[in-house]
Amino acid sequence: MEGEGRCRIRTLLAVLLTGLSLALCPVHGCCPREAEMRAGPETIEEVLARQTPRLMSIPGVVGTGQGLCDGRPCIYVYVSALTPEARSRIPASLGGYPVLIRETGEIKSLQ
Repeated sequence: MEGEGRCRIRTLLAVLLTGLSLALCPVHGCCPREAEMRAGPETIEEVLARQTPRLMSIPGVVGTGQGLCDGRPCIYVYVSALTPEARSRIPASLGGYPVLIRETGEIKSLQ
């Protein structure tokens, strides 16, 4: 009986500490995505605006865009050549949107 009481106390303490940490999280800013969660999910345009500079810094990436994949919004990352390095550095999803990598070759502007 005594061991059962200790188990209940430990469980209660764990629940209280978890609740306290979650309650204090927004106050102290320890939740990195807390502001995003409050504002709701980002649009695909917002995700692209935020992530394109980082994606463009990956060697071989020549552009980004958006489209539909199986009827749902997705992000396209265009690469000049689909190398193992590019494949390993480009995430499978960004902001909850799937990412598709498309090999395009070099892209040059027309003058």
